[in-house]
Amino acid sequence: MADTDLDDRVLEEATDRGTLRAEELLALCEGYSTDDEEGKPGLTRETLVAYARALDDHEADVALDTHAEGLTDQETHAISDGLLIQELRTRRTDASEWEGEGIYVLDASEDRLSAFPATWHEAVSGETDLGELFRFLGRVEPFRQDETAGTGKVSPDRLLALASAVGGLDPESARERLAELNEAGELVEVSESPSHAGLEARGIEGEEATDLPPTLDFRNALDEIEARSESDVEDTTDAIRDRLAAFAESDRAGRESLLSDIDRLTVDLESQVSGKAARRTEGIRNSSTARAKHSISRRARVPSPPCAGRSSTAARSAVSS
Repeated sequence: MADTDLDDRVLEEATDRGTLRAEELLALCEGYSTDDEEGKPGLTRETLVAYARALDDHEADVALDTHAEGLTDQETHAISDGLLIQELRTRRTDASEWEGEGIYVLDASEDRLSAFPATWHEAVSGETDLGELFRFLGRVEPFRQDETAGTGKVSPDRLLALASAVGGLDPESARERLAELNEAGELVEVSESPSHAGLEARGIEGEEATDLPPTLDFRNALDEIEARSESDVEDTTDAIRDRLAAFAESDRAGRESLLSDIDRLTVDLESQVSGKAARRTEGIRNSSTARAKHSISRRARVPSPPCAGRSSTAARSAVSS
């Protein structure tokens, strides 16, 4: 990728920050830049390394907070493409669920990377409502508890990074929107103490609890699809809501058939919509399909009773008779 394809805003903001971890640089690049006309999630390793090279070539005063093996004599080093490559080897993970901060591999064949796991992209790709993203983070990553206030909170930096890297909201617009929500009292930064820094939502303690896993709780997305669709899709969306409600109340044994129903219905829904509604539907279909495959693979890993054991039992029965 040529330097002319890079977004100067990444270079400017990285310089303003001064020191970044590899995943922070990646999230910053994801928020401002795209290297795929089809809108695939994440960024290629080549593009990320090109940004590191540009920061080095432009003599920007940027340091990389590194965990790379062999660089333990100090915690930060002037950024370079070689240093970033070492860091990527150390920090990358193939996990599809959140396992903490790191470099998540979304597509190994194309070497596409993200600061967030694949399931997060499937669940909230294209979501620009900071309130929805706040609630999503609260479900997938338990709130840090403020011992004084007794309230759960979400990191504002992570919320902004998610909104731009996954939701597709311009980083400046995300910051402006968060400031508006803060001023309106909807998302309030309750403390500036390093041990308690975070956001809380007005009325969050009174919200209805959900037994759905975060990757399946796309009920708000269904409302959005109905609003954006030019055709009447309420029969299908209502059927999906019914299956989701049944899933939340059922035991593990009954969930596999419900997952199959949800997957089938989301495929039907995708065929009925277009434009932004279709892209939103594709996101929930990917999420439901991944969940169904995960359920099947878990069932396949449960070992069957050994044949030898059954034969021995049969033999003992024959002897006793």
